Amino acid sequence: MITQIVQMKMLSAYGVEPELRHCVICGKEKGIFDYSIKLGGVICSDHFGVVNSRMHLKPKETAVLRTIGLLPTDRLGTITINEETKKATRKSIDRIYRETIDLNLKTKKFLDELKLF
Repeated sequence: MITQIVQMKMLSAYGVEPELRHCVICGKEKGIFDYSIKLGGVICSDHFGVVNSRMHLKPKETAVLRTIGLLPTDRLGTITINEETKKATRKSIDRIYRETIDLNLKTKKFLDELKLF
């Protein structure tokens, strides 16, 4: 998970700051969310039917993205996540990088090699 945390924190260095606090459409802060790359952040379940660009993440996967993107690194502590969620989170972050930054980053390649963590 260290790799995913670093990747989420690095997005802002490339000018990409996903809205993770609340739904980008209505501002709702609690509930079930998904992520839309096109809209640049999370959307609440009220808008799942009208947003075609959502990633169709499981609620737990979106919750992990929100947590690692919002919490200061020093407050994260120990994170216990099952392997399936970890893998899905990694794929989601890779997709966000691919579709928003569109760069072949050496740093990203290096981080991908750290999948042991």
